[in-house]
Formats: sequence, C-alpha cells, structure tokens
Amino acid sequence: MPDNNDSNKKYNKVDSYILNEGHTVDKNKLIDEMSKHDSLDMRHLRANGLYQPSDMQYETNFYRTRRIDPYYQVEGGTEYLFFTKPDLNLLQGQELVKNLYKTSSIYGKSITSVDSGPGTVPYFQDLMLNNYKNTFTDLCKSSGSESDSCPFIRILSNRKVSNMDVPDIVTNEIETAQNMFGTRIFYPTSSMKSDEDVEFSIEFEDTQYLEIYHLFKVYDTYRQMKYLGLTAPKEDYIRFKILHDHISIYKFIVDTDGETLLYYAKATGVYPKTISRSAFSEIQDKGGLKITVSFKLSGWFEDMEPNIIIDFNQLVASWIKNVKEVPLWDRELQAVSGENVKYFYIAKRSVENKGIVSDKKVRYMLKAGQ
Repeated sequence: MPDNNDSNKKYNKVDSYILNEGHTVDKNKLIDEMSKHDSLDMRHLRANGLYQPSDMQYETNFYRTRRIDPYYQVEGGTEYLFFTKPDLNLLQGQELVKNLYKTSSIYGKSITSVDSGPGTVPYFQDLMLNNYKNTFTDLCKSSGSESDSCPFIRILSNRKVSNMDVPDIVTNEIETAQNMFGTRIFYPTSSMKSDEDVEFSIEFEDTQYLEIYHLFKVYDTYRQMKYLGLTAPKEDYIRFKILHDHISIYKFIVDTDGETLLYYAKATGVYPKTISRSAFSEIQDKGGLKITVSFKLSGWFEDMEPNIIIDFNQLVASWIKNVKEVPLWDRELQAVSGENVKYFYIAKRSVENKGIVSDKKVRYMLKAGQ
C-alpha cells in the first residue's frame, strides 16, 4: 500500500495541478492557457454552453446556437410611481375657499347669490375639522408651505400595490384599393394614437383612516362642483387654459441592484376616472382594504425620452435646493438600508467596471436623498 504521507505530498502541491497519476501541469501555465480565447480549454467550455462576458458579442456576431446569457439578462425589476399634485382651488391659505358670486339681471341690477365654493360643503368642512388637512394640501400644489413644497403625492407612491400598465405601440395603416388580381397594399402611417386615449388602473392599499379614498373622493367632489358652476379654477388657469385638475405620473423601473434604471415613462394629462367604492361592499378579514382607481389619459404617453428625466429633476430641484445622496447600502449593517428617504432624483452613471461584467452603455440611476 502507498504511504499516506507520500500521497499527501503529491496532492498538496501549491504550484501545480494533478491531471492524472504521474502527470502535473504548472498552475501559472494552466491559468495562462485558460485566459487565451482560442485555447483548447476555452473551446471545451464554449462547446458545453459556458461562456465568458467577452463571448457575448450579440452586436457584432451571430450565434450559431442559442446561448444562456447570465451577464446581460434582465432578472427582475421594481417599479416606482410618482404622482404630481394637481392644483384644485380648494384652499386659500390654511382655510377652505369660499366664493361669493354676483350676477347681473336683465335690468342691470346686481344680484348677490349665497355663499358657494368648497368652504360651504359639509363633507369638506368635516374633513378639515377631523385633521384631514393633508388630503387637501395633496390636491392643492400652490397651497404647500415653504417647509414642505413637495410636488408629489407621497401617500400614492407609498401605498400602491399594483403596477401601472403601459400601452403597446401600434402603427396605423392605409389600405389601397384592390387591383384586378385582388391584391392590396398596406402603407404604415403613424403610431401616435398609441400614446393617446389610454386608460389604466392602479390598486392602492388604504389605511384605517381611509386617507386614499377620501383623497379621490375630494378630487371627484371638486370636479362635480366645477361642472355645476359652484366653484371655479384660479383666474390664471382660466386665462391661460391650464388643466389644473390633471396630473402627471412618472414610472421608473429599476434593476435588481435597486438603482439602475431599466425603463422610464411619463403619462401627462391624467385624471382619475373610476374609484372602486364597491370595495366597501364587503371588507375581507385579511389582506387589507384595496382601492382600485382607473385613470384616463387625456394628454399623451411617452417613454425613454430625455425630457422625462429633465422634467422629474426640475420638479425635485424646485423643492430641494441642496441634493445629498443617501447610500442604498448600509456599510455598518452590511445590508440594504430600510430607512425612509425624503426625495428621489435621477443621476447619470458613466461606463464603469462592475467586476465580472463592465457596463457597455451609459445609464441613469434612481438615487435617494435626505
């Protein structure tokens, strides 16, 4: 029988690898051989479906067979939605707006009507008395204080539990008349209609104070009053034809690293169309109270446009003067931070080395600040 000590000496060589009995290969030589793209070892790996990042040349070469790409594939993502505040004419300072309308009769006499406006609505008065002022400030952008002039409705971003649907791009066509052989030709025209007249639904988990339901109900009640002539937008909005009761929704999808933007879009000119009051028909014992709101796009939808990033950062800059990043990774805990943040902003990341895989494109990142 062979001596155990001899066996240990044979297999504990640091600078060589034993391929079979009596045959060794120098470690440095093997590493050098493996690093060569056209070496026999690398060809063996590729023949068995194992590729390095440098082999994934999908822009400059064709694949003979389909490859599993663990380096550049999308493994998942997280959606962030940011809802801009409308500017409903609900508050004047810290109080509800009261309007005193005057009309003229056919005899030229001035007739003064009774008080009207949001300040005369019992539902609004009750909410204000019961400390729901945030519901009104979230719907009145111009009424925000200097200390908190956030342009976004935070509760909607934090309490949404479903994703925002994105409309497909569909190209319209023009069809010619048939010729003598019954053949027709189709000409593509434009896909602009894909970005208009869109409806989508978002589900929110409400609180025990029904803050989300009250927010959308106040929104709807104000529109009813405006339609009936019981209140009116601010004078500048009438003069310049600004849709003060429409909002924009920013949609960002970040990669699994929690920051890199995979996709970004913006829906401009949105208003809530349907509020699921039927959620109160029966409240389940478990799972929370879900309020589904369908939104109608009266403006347009756009995605991956640079002006989306510019618009979002300008909104943040109008509120935050000095941006200070809060790292996603807590070095002391050695874990992803679970702390609250005050705001988000978009920053550009240049091409850099990410360890095994290097970035091939310049991409944007969703950063947080405090």
